[in-house]
Amino acid sequence: MSDLTHAAGVVARLIEIDDRLALAKNALAEAARGWYVTGKPGREAAEAEAYAAATGTVPERKFKADAAGALVGCEEEARWESLVRVVRILECRASIGQSVLKAGRP
Repeated sequence: MSDLTHAAGVVARLIEIDDRLALAKNALAEAARGWYVTGKPGREAAEAEAYAAATGTVPERKFKADAAGALVGCEEEARWESLVRVVRILECRASIGQSVLKAGRP
């Protein structure tokens, strides 16, 4: 971690954040492919098949469909969602660092 008591330390930390953001965004792109290409379509297909095969009222059929798709694509979705949060946190930290530099009070 950089020393944030002077401008050079803040700049060094911003460079570290930028490097981490580059890595996280690459991982995020991979996770997006996993979720939107395999996870989500797989879940939707499982739900559609279960809904079509179910009997009962519409809410009962929807419940059965949701249950059938509940575990399909969970890992892909979790990876995608967690990396979205990591990127947002890094972007927030970078914004704070930029604000500190603009204020001239590191």
